[in-house]
Amino acid sequence: MCVYDLMQLWSIVKNRCSNQRGYEDCRICCEWERDPKAFCRWALDNLYHCNGEHLQIDKDLFGKDQRLYSPETCCFLPASINSVLRRKRRDGIEVLPVGVSITDNGRYKATVHHHTGHLTKTFGSMEEAGRYYRENKKRYILGLADTYRQWLPEHIYDALVAYEIP
Repeated sequence: MCVYDLMQLWSIVKNRCSNQRGYEDCRICCEWERDPKAFCRWALDNLYHCNGEHLQIDKDLFGKDQRLYSPETCCFLPASINSVLRRKRRDGIEVLPVGVSITDNGRYKATVHHHTGHLTKTFGSMEEAGRYYRENKKRYILGLADTYRQWLPEHIYDALVAYEIP
């Protein structure tokens, strides 16, 4: 990644923190906000090659409900892994667990999305659906961690293995 790309990434992160839908309440640490070169130095120190796959900046892996972009909370992840770590509900219904929806007949549907499609099953209780989602999402993340293990820095691999599904 060249310096221009890093400056563009810094600008994207700043924009996310100021006005981008889906990133409400996110913020960038003072060091990075004041000094884009500090961000670029961090990025250069933390970038790695991942079998040619595009890397994305991530703020969620190292902390639950993380809203801060900083050297302590961010890392680079392959796009296929980063897209799996979504913690926020898309439909805005906070009473249901992430990955669970209500069907037209009042049953609970758990859906785990992955790069080849999705895994769906319907249950009579919200708890069963939530458990199914968490177990299968965790299994999928562990599979991705193992697939990418040879390219991932050790601390990122370890964080994926320890990752807790909400």
